[in-house]
Amino acid sequence: MRWHCQNFRVRDWRAYFGIGLLGFIIGLEEPTQFDYRVFLLFVITSSLYLAFSFSINNCFDIKNDIIKEHKMNKNPVASGLIGFKESVFVSVLTASIGTLIACLCLNFLSLCIYAVLLLLSLSYSTPPLRLKSVPVADLVSHGLFFGSLLFLYGASVAGNLNQYVVALAFSLFIHSVALNLRNHLDDFNEDMLSKTKTTACWLGRHNSVKILNKLLVIHWAVLSIITLCVNPLFGILVNSVAPLIFFGLKKYTSLVRATDVCVSLVYTSTIGYLVVL
Repeated sequence: MRWHCQNFRVRDWRAYFGIGLLGFIIGLEEPTQFDYRVFLLFVITSSLYLAFSFSINNCFDIKNDIIKEHKMNKNPVASGLIGFKESVFVSVLTASIGTLIACLCLNFLSLCIYAVLLLLSLSYSTPPLRLKSVPVADLVSHGLFFGSLLFLYGASVAGNLNQYVVALAFSLFIHSVALNLRNHLDDFNEDMLSKTKTTACWLGRHNSVKILNKLLVIHWAVLSIITLCVNPLFGILVNSVAPLIFFGLKKYTSLVRATDVCVSLVYTSTIGYLVVL
Protein backbone atom coordinates (compact mmCIF):
# COMPACT_ATOMS: atom_id res chain seq x y z
CA MET A 1 0.00 0.00 0.00
CA ARG A 2 2.86 2.35 0.85
CA TRP A 3 4.39 2.01 -2.60
CA HIS A 4 1.08 2.63 -4.34
CA CYS A 5 0.67 5.84 -2.34
CA GLN A 6 4.15 6.82 -3.48
CA ASN A 7 3.16 5.96 -7.05
CA PHE A 8 0.31 8.49 -6.82
CA ARG A 9 2.99 11.20 -6.34
CA VAL A 10 0.74 13.47 -4.29
CA ARG A 11 3.47 16.05 -3.71
CA ASP A 12 3.88 16.52 -7.46
CA TRP A 13 0.24 17.35 -8.14
CA ARG A 14 -0.44 19.88 -5.40
CA ALA A 15 -0.14 22.77 -7.87
CA TYR A 16 -2.58 21.11 -10.28
CA PHE A 17 -5.03 20.54 -7.44
CA GLY A 18 -4.68 24.25 -6.75
CA ILE A 19 -5.76 25.04 -10.32
CA GLY A 20 -8.94 23.03 -9.86
CA LEU A 21 -9.48 24.59 -6.43
CA LEU A 22 -9.26 28.10 -7.89
CA GLY A 23 -11.85 27.03 -10.46
CA PHE A 24 -14.13 25.80 -7.69
CA ILE A 25 -13.73 29.07 -5.75
CA ILE A 26 -14.57 31.30 -8.71
CA GLY A 27 -17.45 28.97 -9.55
CA LEU A 28 -19.07 29.79 -6.21
CA GLU A 29 -19.81 33.33 -7.44
CA GLU A 30 -20.50 34.29 -3.81
CA PRO A 31 -18.88 32.88 -0.62
CA THR A 32 -22.37 32.23 0.82
CA GLN A 33 -22.94 29.58 -1.87
CA PHE A 34 -20.32 27.29 -0.33
CA ASP A 35 -21.62 23.76 0.34
CA TYR A 36 -19.17 21.50 2.14
CA ARG A 37 -20.75 18.38 0.59
CA VAL A 38 -20.17 19.65 -2.95
CA PHE A 39 -16.66 20.74 -1.97
CA LEU A 40 -15.93 17.29 -0.57
CA LEU A 41 -17.06 15.70 -3.85
CA PHE A 42 -14.75 18.06 -5.73
CA VAL A 43 -11.79 17.20 -3.48
CA ILE A 44 -12.35 13.45 -3.76
CA THR A 45 -12.90 13.33 -7.53
CA SER A 46 -10.03 15.73 -8.27
CA SER A 47 -7.65 13.78 -6.04
CA LEU A 48 -8.62 10.50 -7.69
CA TYR A 49 -8.14 12.01 -11.15
CA LEU A 50 -4.71 13.41 -10.32
CA ALA A 51 -3.63 10.21 -8.57
CA PHE A 52 -4.66 8.25 -11.67
CA SER A 53 -2.83 10.64 -14.01
CA PHE A 54 0.49 10.38 -12.20
CA SER A 55 0.16 6.67 -11.48
CA ILE A 56 -0.62 5.66 -15.06
CA ASN A 57 2.17 7.91 -16.28
CA ASN A 58 4.64 6.07 -14.04
CA CYS A 59 3.48 2.74 -15.50
CA PHE A 60 4.46 3.71 -19.04
CA ASP A 61 7.48 5.89 -18.25
CA ILE A 62 9.68 3.05 -16.98
CA LYS A 63 12.08 3.21 -19.93
CA ASN A 64 12.65 6.94 -19.53
CA ASP A 65 12.73 7.09 -15.73
CA ILE A 66 15.33 4.33 -15.38
CA ILE A 67 18.00 6.67 -16.79
CA LYS A 68 16.84 9.64 -14.68
CA GLU A 69 17.91 9.18 -11.08
CA HIS A 70 15.70 11.97 -9.72
CA LYS A 71 12.66 10.35 -11.37
CA MET A 72 13.53 6.81 -10.34
CA ASN A 73 12.93 7.87 -6.74
CA LYS A 74 9.39 8.91 -7.69
CA ASN A 75 8.58 5.83 -9.74
CA PRO A 76 8.26 2.61 -7.70
CA VAL A 77 7.28 0.77 -10.89
CA ALA A 78 10.60 1.63 -12.56
CA SER A 79 12.53 0.76 -9.40
CA GLY A 80 10.80 -2.64 -9.17
CA LEU A 81 8.88 -2.00 -5.95
CA ILE A 82 5.53 -2.48 -7.72
CA GLY A 83 4.70 -4.79 -10.62
CA PHE A 84 3.57 -3.22 -13.89
CA LYS A 85 0.23 -5.08 -14.10
CA GLU A 86 -0.53 -4.39 -10.46
CA SER A 87 0.16 -0.69 -10.92
CA VAL A 88 -2.02 -0.49 -14.04
CA PHE A 89 -4.86 -2.25 -12.19
CA VAL A 90 -4.69 0.19 -9.26
CA SER A 91 -4.56 3.13 -11.67
CA VAL A 92 -7.64 1.96 -13.58
CA LEU A 93 -9.44 1.22 -10.31
CA THR A 94 -8.69 4.75 -9.09
CA ALA A 95 -10.10 6.29 -12.28
CA SER A 96 -13.16 4.00 -12.12
CA ILE A 97 -13.98 5.05 -8.56
CA GLY A 98 -13.69 8.71 -9.54
CA THR A 99 -15.95 8.19 -12.56
CA LEU A 100 -18.54 6.32 -10.50
CA ILE A 101 -18.68 9.13 -7.94
CA ALA A 102 -18.98 11.71 -10.72
CA CYS A 103 -21.81 9.74 -12.36
CA LEU A 104 -23.76 9.38 -9.13
CA CYS A 105 -23.21 12.77 -7.53
CA LEU A 106 -22.23 15.49 -10.02
CA ASN A 107 -24.08 17.45 -12.70
CA PHE A 108 -23.91 16.39 -16.35
CA LEU A 109 -21.45 19.10 -17.42
CA SER A 110 -19.03 18.21 -14.62
CA LEU A 111 -19.30 14.52 -15.55
CA CYS A 112 -18.50 15.29 -19.20
CA ILE A 113 -15.47 17.40 -18.29
CA TYR A 114 -14.28 14.73 -15.85
CA ALA A 115 -14.55 12.05 -18.55
CA VAL A 116 -12.58 14.19 -21.01
CA LEU A 117 -9.92 14.82 -18.36
CA LEU A 118 -9.48 11.09 -17.78
CA LEU A 119 -9.39 10.27 -21.50
CA LEU A 120 -6.83 12.98 -22.27
CA SER A 121 -4.66 11.94 -19.34
CA LEU A 122 -4.84 8.31 -20.44
CA SER A 123 -4.03 9.22 -24.05
CA TYR A 124 -1.12 11.38 -22.91
CA SER A 125 0.67 8.55 -21.11
CA THR A 126 -0.34 5.27 -22.72
CA PRO A 127 0.04 3.63 -26.14
CA PRO A 128 -1.07 3.64 -28.87
CA LEU A 129 -1.51 7.43 -28.80
CA ARG A 130 0.95 8.36 -26.01
CA LEU A 131 0.59 12.06 -26.78
CA LYS A 132 3.54 12.98 -24.56
CA SER A 133 5.79 11.57 -27.29
CA VAL A 134 4.04 13.43 -30.12
CA PRO A 135 5.48 16.91 -30.73
CA VAL A 136 2.99 19.79 -30.26
CA ALA A 137 0.24 17.35 -29.21
CA ASP A 138 2.13 16.85 -25.93
CA LEU A 139 1.92 20.57 -25.13
CA VAL A 140 -1.69 21.01 -26.24
CA SER A 141 -2.98 17.99 -24.33
CA HIS A 142 -1.07 19.03 -21.19
CA GLY A 143 -2.49 22.53 -21.47
CA LEU A 144 -5.98 21.02 -21.49
CA PHE A 145 -5.96 18.23 -18.89
CA PHE A 146 -3.52 19.90 -16.48
CA GLY A 147 -4.67 23.45 -17.16
CA SER A 148 -7.87 24.87 -18.59
CA LEU A 149 -10.12 21.80 -18.28
CA LEU A 150 -9.06 21.19 -14.69
CA PHE A 151 -9.99 24.80 -13.89
CA LEU A 152 -13.32 24.48 -15.73
CA TYR A 153 -14.04 21.25 -13.87
CA GLY A 154 -13.73 23.00 -10.52
CA ALA A 155 -16.00 25.83 -11.68
CA SER A 156 -18.59 23.45 -13.12
CA VAL A 157 -18.79 21.46 -9.87
CA ALA A 158 -19.37 24.70 -7.95
CA GLY A 159 -22.04 25.57 -10.49
CA ASN A 160 -21.02 28.77 -12.26
CA LEU A 161 -19.36 29.25 -15.64
CA ASN A 162 -19.16 32.88 -16.75
CA GLN A 163 -17.01 34.93 -19.12
CA TYR A 164 -14.27 35.44 -16.53
CA VAL A 165 -14.06 31.70 -15.87
CA VAL A 166 -13.61 31.03 -19.60
CA ALA A 167 -11.04 33.83 -19.96
CA LEU A 168 -9.00 32.58 -17.00
CA ALA A 169 -9.23 29.02 -18.34
CA PHE A 170 -7.70 30.22 -21.62
CA SER A 171 -4.93 31.98 -19.71
CA LEU A 172 -4.25 28.83 -17.69
CA PHE A 173 -4.05 26.81 -20.91
CA ILE A 174 -1.17 29.01 -22.08
CA HIS A 175 0.44 28.82 -18.65
CA SER A 176 0.23 25.02 -18.55
CA VAL A 177 1.69 24.73 -22.06
CA ALA A 178 4.60 26.93 -21.00
CA LEU A 179 5.16 24.87 -17.84
CA ASN A 180 5.26 21.65 -19.84
CA LEU A 181 7.73 23.09 -22.34
CA ARG A 182 9.85 24.27 -19.41
CA ASN A 183 9.83 20.72 -18.02
CA HIS A 184 10.85 19.41 -21.44
CA LEU A 185 13.85 21.73 -21.42
CA ASP A 186 14.82 20.56 -17.93
CA ASP A 187 14.74 16.94 -19.18
CA PHE A 188 16.20 17.74 -22.60
CA ASN A 189 19.45 15.75 -22.34
CA GLU A 190 17.80 12.66 -20.84
CA ASP A 191 15.00 12.75 -23.40
CA MET A 192 17.51 12.98 -26.24
CA LEU A 193 19.38 9.96 -24.84
CA SER A 194 16.18 7.93 -24.52
CA LYS A 195 14.99 9.16 -27.96
CA THR A 196 11.78 10.57 -26.50
CA LYS A 197 10.09 12.75 -29.12
CA THR A 198 8.97 15.73 -27.06
CA THR A 199 8.34 19.12 -28.64
CA ALA A 200 11.62 20.41 -27.18
CA CYS A 201 13.60 17.54 -28.74
CA TRP A 202 11.80 18.06 -32.04
CA LEU A 203 12.47 21.81 -32.15
CA GLY A 204 15.89 21.78 -30.51
CA ARG A 205 16.92 23.55 -27.32
CA HIS A 206 17.50 26.99 -28.88
CA ASN A 207 14.14 27.18 -30.66
CA SER A 208 12.34 25.77 -27.63
CA VAL A 209 13.77 28.49 -25.37
CA LYS A 210 12.64 31.15 -27.86
CA ILE A 211 9.11 29.73 -27.98
CA LEU A 212 9.00 29.41 -24.19
CA ASN A 213 9.93 33.07 -23.78
CA LYS A 214 7.20 34.07 -26.25
CA LEU A 215 4.64 31.93 -24.42
CA LEU A 216 5.56 33.56 -21.11
CA VAL A 217 5.11 37.03 -22.62
CA ILE A 218 1.77 36.06 -24.19
CA HIS A 219 0.59 34.55 -20.92
CA TRP A 220 1.44 37.68 -18.94
CA ALA A 221 -0.23 39.86 -21.59
CA VAL A 222 -3.45 37.80 -21.53
CA LEU A 223 -3.51 37.68 -17.73
CA SER A 224 -2.91 41.45 -17.53
CA ILE A 225 -5.79 42.13 -19.92
CA ILE A 226 -8.09 39.92 -17.84
CA THR A 227 -7.21 41.79 -14.62
CA LEU A 228 -7.88 45.12 -16.34
CA CYS A 229 -11.24 43.86 -17.60
CA VAL A 230 -12.20 42.73 -14.10
CA ASN A 231 -11.55 46.25 -12.82
CA PRO A 232 -9.17 48.84 -14.33
CA LEU A 233 -7.90 50.09 -10.96
CA PHE A 234 -7.46 46.54 -9.68
CA GLY A 235 -5.65 45.58 -12.88
CA ILE A 236 -3.27 48.53 -12.64
CA LEU A 237 -2.56 47.75 -8.99
CA VAL A 238 -1.90 44.04 -9.58
CA ASN A 239 0.23 44.64 -12.67
CA SER A 240 2.28 47.22 -10.77
CA VAL A 241 2.81 45.16 -7.62
CA ALA A 242 3.60 41.82 -9.34
CA PRO A 243 6.88 43.01 -10.95
CA LEU A 244 8.01 44.49 -7.61
CA ILE A 245 7.38 41.17 -5.88
CA PHE A 246 9.16 39.36 -8.71
CA PHE A 247 12.34 41.44 -8.48
CA GLY A 248 12.25 41.21 -4.69
CA LEU A 249 11.98 37.42 -4.74
CA LYS A 250 14.66 37.08 -7.41
CA LYS A 251 17.27 38.08 -4.83
CA TYR A 252 16.42 35.12 -2.61
CA THR A 253 15.21 32.38 -4.94
CA SER A 254 15.48 31.13 -8.51
CA LEU A 255 14.02 32.97 -11.49
CA VAL A 256 11.61 30.09 -12.10
CA ARG A 257 10.40 30.04 -8.50
CA ALA A 258 9.93 33.83 -8.43
CA THR A 259 7.88 33.66 -11.63
CA ASP A 260 5.69 30.84 -10.30
CA VAL A 261 4.98 32.73 -7.07
CA CYS A 262 4.01 35.92 -8.91
CA VAL A 263 1.73 34.06 -11.32
CA SER A 264 0.02 32.31 -8.41
CA LEU A 265 -0.48 35.62 -6.60
CA VAL A 266 -2.06 37.27 -9.65
CA TYR A 267 -4.47 34.38 -10.24
CA THR A 268 -5.37 34.11 -6.56
CA SER A 269 -5.94 37.84 -6.09
CA THR A 270 -8.00 38.11 -9.29
CA ILE A 271 -10.25 35.20 -8.37
CA GLY A 272 -10.52 36.46 -4.80
CA TYR A 273 -11.59 39.88 -6.07
CA LEU A 274 -14.23 38.37 -8.36
CA VAL A 275 -15.71 36.20 -5.60
CA VAL A 276 -15.60 38.64 -2.68
CA LEU A 277 -16.35 41.91 -4.45
